[in-house]
Amino acid sequence: MLLRTCHALFLILVGICFSFAYSAGPATAQTAQTAAPETNGDNRDAAELGNAQSVTLKFSDYPQLNGDYRVAPNRTISIPVIGRISIDGLTLTTLEETIAKKAAAITGRQAYVSVEISEYRPVYVTGLVNKPGAVPWRPHMTVFQAVAGAGGIQARSQNVIDANKNLDDYKRDLAAQARINTELKDQTTIEVPQKLIAAVGATEAKRLIDEQQKLLDSRASLLQSQVQVAAQGKKLAETELEALKVQRGKISENVQLARDRSAQIQQLFSKGLTVGDRSLDERLKVTDLEEKEANLSVAIVRVQSAIAQYDREIVNLVNARHAELMTEAFRLERTIAQTRPPATTKGSSGSSYQFRLSRAGSEDTEVEARGSTGLYPGDVLTVGEVSRAE
Repeated sequence: MLLRTCHALFLILVGICFSFAYSAGPATAQTAQTAAPETNGDNRDAAELGNAQSVTLKFSDYPQLNGDYRVAPNRTISIPVIGRISIDGLTLTTLEETIAKKAAAITGRQAYVSVEISEYRPVYVTGLVNKPGAVPWRPHMTVFQAVAGAGGIQARSQNVIDANKNLDDYKRDLAAQARINTELKDQTTIEVPQKLIAAVGATEAKRLIDEQQKLLDSRASLLQSQVQVAAQGKKLAETELEALKVQRGKISENVQLARDRSAQIQQLFSKGLTVGDRSLDERLKVTDLEEKEANLSVAIVRVQSAIAQYDREIVNLVNARHAELMTEAFRLERTIAQTRPPATTKGSSGSSYQFRLSRAGSEDTEVEARGSTGLYPGDVLTVGEVSRAE
């Protein structure tokens, strides 16, 4: 008991220290020219947790639950026994409190939980680099370090070939993303995104969207057909169920009549006014009717189970399609960040490189960056070539 009390006091003191450090910590400006955020206990805020890709949980009384937990695309983590918890908008401290409360509610005992970020969202580097893609973010990462992590700047001879390939992948991914977003919104018509028009022009953008519209219509028709088949099966089962209930009602009436008749015959037999064979025949009739009634009850339960199965099938079809769309949307977000074509300004001769930066959460806005510019998790860095006149 004394050990548990000391342990609790220690955790309270640690919590006070974290709270004090957070309140005293310096504010972080969200501009392209500032340093990237720290990862120590001074910045235990919602923005930090919002950049997490994986978190480490440590339970004081349940070591079997300790470990790294991946953050799902919908900003949730799934913990055995405790279930799925949304981290959206939470700080590290409030997440600890939320998990502890849920664990206590399930086990009936007070729980202590610590949460640390084990992996941040990566930085995406694209354009004129040798290995475009995700680069693991680390504290104080700069543009130069991210470019080095992406294999360095390409040799100029490869620029044209890779730029054409990237543009082709980029435009197709943008069109596919427009279709996915339309389906997720339960809409039927895809709007041509301005990004796609800016990349390939209005005519080519419309052609790509028309292709995706045909695919959307085809998949929507397939899902609708599957749902309709399940719905028709459910309707037939419901019709069968009603017929069985009517039939059972009639049988139940006959059972009651047979029981009354059998009771009357039994009274006559006890008074010696009828023979025993007639009494036996009436009891056999009652037994036969009761068996039919029982069989109808079993059939009704079977049909009710089939109706519930059809309901589950319809829900599973819709949920499976939604999960597929979410996975595809997440994949396209990553690939679009990797294949975004660099900006190039033409001139008469000579060239240099430029860095364009899109902050996470504001992908439609780009700012120019320097080599020493600090990066945040989820940033998209595009390396381009600027031609200059002599």
